[in-house]
Amino acid sequence: MPNLWGALGGRPGVLKSAAVAEALRLLQPLIATVAKQYEQDLQDVDTLRAALELQIAGMKKSAARANGLAIADNELAGLQAELRELKAVERRYMTQDTTVEKLGELLQQNPRGMLLKRDELTGPLRSWQKPGREGEREFYLEA
Repeated sequence: MPNLWGALGGRPGVLKSAAVAEALRLLQPLIATVAKQYEQDLQDVDTLRAALELQIAGMKKSAARANGLAIADNELAGLQAELRELKAVERRYMTQDTTVEKLGELLQQNPRGMLLKRDELTGPLRSWQKPGREGEREFYLEA
């Protein structure tokens, strides 16, 4: 997967932020589309979660009526596992000022990659020199 690095430099007041905003303008419709899709996915997950919880409760009731017979233990365990793993994942095209730990999670959820936008380049460069944050430099170079 290719990596593209870019930086925009200039004196204060030369409208760097406006140039960056214009460059990122095409991402806004994509971001809005996936945000709507994520909201729909959240509703679908909530509906499915409620259905699974009702199904699990019904199976437990049936097992209690049958004096605890373990007829459907595998099915019940499968439904409980499905319930635990049920979540909506938001597609992200861009993120801003984030920790490397959170960025790692976001990249796992978005294997096709995403844009990391930083307003000031000196901020992350300085933070990489702080004690306890030695691994961040390597993370960004490898990512």
